[in-house]
Amino acid sequence: MSSPRIPLKAKVLFVVLLALLVVLAYLSAGLINNLLEGLIGGDLQTRFGTPVVEEFLKSLGLLVLTLIYLKRVRLGFLESLEVNYMIGFLLGGLFGVLENVFTYEFFTGLRSVTSLIHALATGIIGIGFYFVISEGVKGVKKLFSTYLIAILIHSTWNNLVSIESIIPLATMAITITIIGLTTFWCSYYRYQVKK
Repeated sequence: MSSPRIPLKAKVLFVVLLALLVVLAYLSAGLINNLLEGLIGGDLQTRFGTPVVEEFLKSLGLLVLTLIYLKRVRLGFLESLEVNYMIGFLLGGLFGVLENVFTYEFFTGLRSVTSLIHALATGIIGIGFYFVISEGVKGVKKLFSTYLIAILIHSTWNNLVSIESIIPLATMAITITIIGLTTFWCSYYRYQVKK
């Protein structure tokens, strides 16, 4: 049974909803990270607390879409691993752009790679939401695994930034850039071929 076509108005509404959720996630992350920084200290929060907080908040849009889907509003596009990855990638990338522009007030050099790290990590979480959609409760374990992978990537980046050594940081930046852009392109291409 195929899913009904989604009207353009509904698609625009979804995009606006997701963008608003990313803005809400960004604002919430700032408040929560500041609170935790006061409790456990800035260094510890940056290295380990921030990835946990931000990876959860960045994936709220995916959570909302998954809940809508599971409530029997079959959004056929969510039945694709590639689309879930791409939605997560775009949500994480937008979060990273907001962070760079409004928190750090610049978007150049290695700082710009942070947006790709946010994008890649949330894209990976998107794959986890695909498993919840396709496997139901059994997919929750895979979602949790992808969440942990995203935290590990984010935490590794934050720890490399903290030691201020340019060689491992640049190496990871190049690697993340290649992996992030390649997986996004491959996901997009595979989805287009499937259509």
